[in-house]
Amino acid sequence: MAALESNFPPVRACLFDMDGLLLDTEDIYTLCNNVILREYNRPDLPWNIKAQLQGRPGPEAGEIFHAWAQLPIPCAEYIRKNRELQRKHFPSAQPLPGVPDPLKTLSESGVHMALATSSHTANFKLKTTHLQSMFRMFADEQKVLGDDARIPPGKGKPAPDICLLALETINSGLRKKGKKEIRREECLVFEG
Repeated sequence: MAALESNFPPVRACLFDMDGLLLDTEDIYTLCNNVILREYNRPDLPWNIKAQLQGRPGPEAGEIFHAWAQLPIPCAEYIRKNRELQRKHFPSAQPLPGVPDPLKTLSESGVHMALATSSHTANFKLKTTHLQSMFRMFADEQKVLGDDARIPPGKGKPAPDICLLALETINSGLRKKGKKEIRREECLVFEG
C-alpha cells in the first residue's frame, strides 16, 4: 500500500473555541434555561433548539430561545433571569477531561495559540477566573471574546470573523518582532 502524500504545511498556530471544547459549560447553559422553562411550566430545552443556541453570542442566543419558548415574559426579563442563574453557576465550570495537558504541550512546543469565544467579557471572567493556570497559556492580547469591538456587528459565530481576528492577534505580535506571519493554512481551528 502506497503512503499517502501530504502537501499540508506544518501547523504553526491553533485557535480554540471555549464553551463545549475547553470548558464543560454546555450543561450549565442547559441547566439555566431549564430552570426558567420549568418556572413557567414549559418543557425542558430540546436538543434541536439547543443546537441552534450553541456558539452564538448571548444576546442572539437569547432571542432564538425566547422565540421558541414563548415565555409569558419579555425577552429582556428572560435575559435578566438567565444572567442571574449564570452568575451563580458559571464559577463552577471545569475543563473538559483531557484538555489542560494538550494545551500545555502545544504552549511549550512553540505553537502559537489564541482563544476565539462567543462568550462576552463578564461571562468569560465568571467561567475562567478560577482556572487561571489553564487560561494563562493564552496571552491576553490573544483572547478574542464575543463582545470585542473589532468584530463587526452581525459577524459573530458562526461567521469566521472571530477566528480571523484571533489569527490576526497572533500575526500582529509576530510582525512587531519581525517574524514571519502565519498563513491560514498553517492554522488549526478547534470549534466546540
